[in-house]
Amino acid sequence: MMNIMSPLVFLIKLAWDCRYRLPLLITVGFMILDIRMQLDINVQTRRIPRPPPRHRVFPENNVNIEEDNLSDGN
Repeated sequence: MMNIMSPLVFLIKLAWDCRYRLPLLITVGFMILDIRMQLDINVQTRRIPRPPPRHRVFPENNVNIEEDNLSDGN
């Protein structure tokens, strides 16, 4: 059991010791090499036309009502 835990403890200790140094080195390296990481998000919104429903069905009394009768006369 101790043989398995030894590498794990070593890696955890190494990660703890490098918790500030490694991100700083990566950031400075990117700045020196002039590497820019950018995230570009394009959102295109457009309405997709849908045909109007022909009739509506009310399930409580199974009555079909046409859309022309529901409109306000226009």
